[in-house]
Amino acid sequence: MADKKRKKKKGAERTFADMAAIPMAVSGAGAVLIGLIAWSIQGKFGWVAILFCVVGLVLIGAGVALKPKEVKELIRSRQMMMGTSTSVSILAVLGILIFVNYIAIRHHHRFDWTKMKQHTLSEQTRKVLKGLKKDISITAFYSPESGRDMAQMEDLLREYKEHSRKVKTEVVNALLQPDKAQMMQVDRLGTTIVECGEEREQVTSANEQSLTSAILKVSDPTERKVYFLSGHGEHDINDMDQQKGYTDAKKALEELNYKVDALSLLQKQPTIPEDCTVLVIAGPKKPLIKEESSLINDYLSGQGRLLAMVDPESPALSEILAPWEVEALPGVVIELSQNYFFSVGMPVVNQYEPHLITNPMRNLATVFPLVRPIKAESTPPPSGEPGYPPPSANQASPLLRTTSDSWVESDISSGKVSYDEGKDEKGPFSIAAAVASGSPPPPQYPGAPPPPPDDSPKTRLVVVGDSDFAANEWLKAFANRDLFTNMVNWLAEREDLVSIQPKEPYVTTVDLTKSQVKLVFFFTVVIVPVLVLLTGGIVWWKRR
Repeated sequence: MADKKRKKKKGAERTFADMAAIPMAVSGAGAVLIGLIAWSIQGKFGWVAILFCVVGLVLIGAGVALKPKEVKELIRSRQMMMGTSTSVSILAVLGILIFVNYIAIRHHHRFDWTKMKQHTLSEQTRKVLKGLKKDISITAFYSPESGRDMAQMEDLLREYKEHSRKVKTEVVNALLQPDKAQMMQVDRLGTTIVECGEEREQVTSANEQSLTSAILKVSDPTERKVYFLSGHGEHDINDMDQQKGYTDAKKALEELNYKVDALSLLQKQPTIPEDCTVLVIAGPKKPLIKEESSLINDYLSGQGRLLAMVDPESPALSEILAPWEVEALPGVVIELSQNYFFSVGMPVVNQYEPHLITNPMRNLATVFPLVRPIKAESTPPPSGEPGYPPPSANQASPLLRTTSDSWVESDISSGKVSYDEGKDEKGPFSIAAAVASGSPPPPQYPGAPPPPPDDSPKTRLVVVGDSDFAANEWLKAFANRDLFTNMVNWLAEREDLVSIQPKEPYVTTVDLTKSQVKLVFFFTVVIVPVLVLLTGGIVWWKRR
């Protein structure tokens, strides 16, 4: 009777081991896996990861201890060998994923695979962020109902934070935090507040251009004024006409924190204001009177800044340009080889001379509807021999150059142009030039040390043989806007802004004709389902 009880008790013990061993081992393996996942997420072996791993190993050990004989046989079995191989492969893959995640956390990098690089900040924005001296606070007010706009702003703010530690960003749910919206005087969703100290700007567009413009305004509140000369048929900064208006050019400068205004020198007591940072002459149709030219020459002699855009039909402004060794030559530059998309007389330029204005524009094109050649000459550097006079203080640099296939057409009134050898001059031609003038360096004597760099203020001029390239119709063509703003930034000595500007938001669309829509419908709704049913029917029939 006692033997039977002993056997019964043994059987009960074996039953407990059978029931508990496997669940304990499986639970232990699961706990270890959770511990490894916690380590991967936290990036370190925290107390959570350690706890799960220790508990898991204890459970695995207990499971093995309950059935040592069966475990030994299982280890030697063929199924175990195959299972071990699979487990090792899984653990290897898991280890690789954990390692990649670990590296990614510590060395974060984002790749932009979009065609127009819509998720990459422009060169100008990166320069602005790099040059920040004070902290910038950006607070965007959205709600979950904002959908795509909110996601777009969050991505944009993430890029700004990636490029500068001085940028602090926050996206506020205006519906859940109405008190914060009221405190910051925000009364509509989609509003972004940019602050720097006491300066504050409000943005209502979720795009890089508006945001960078706001950062410029609050980080550098210094007022810089650009005056456009008027009274001679120049382009009007308040005219919205596509062909002749300059409202887009005005807007582009205002986004860079310039104050833009018109200036007439035909008043009773004309003067160029002291706050004039850059003076622009944009395609005058009538010549300037002598007093106006004299005023502008006096302004330039006092380290003034001038952007002169002289069309083929404009006066040459020789009274103003000649003292600076620049000349607007007569005629129209024709370049047939570049005019596949445009009419005759529109050189598409992608050859730029080395200069701060054009250095960022490699691999970019600019188009000029009707342009004249510009001649710019600099006096060569002084000889090494004593007694030679110092060189001219003017440092003239060509900016844009046409190809050797271009020529200057002297008469385009008939509308038909062709190169007449012996009559027309062959290219290439310079169609824009920049001039910087300061104290000339002393002549170099043999063995003498180089002169110290000249940091004194300089007169700066940029002369372009066309003004229509910056008109509303053409400013957004190719890189015309970048060229125009780079010229003004260089003249204003804002070299940190001479770059490629933020891109306009680009939306990819598919435009289909009526017949193409029908084709897509029949292919996806009719043809593909019929082929699937037909293939299934054939397979069923053969197997039957």
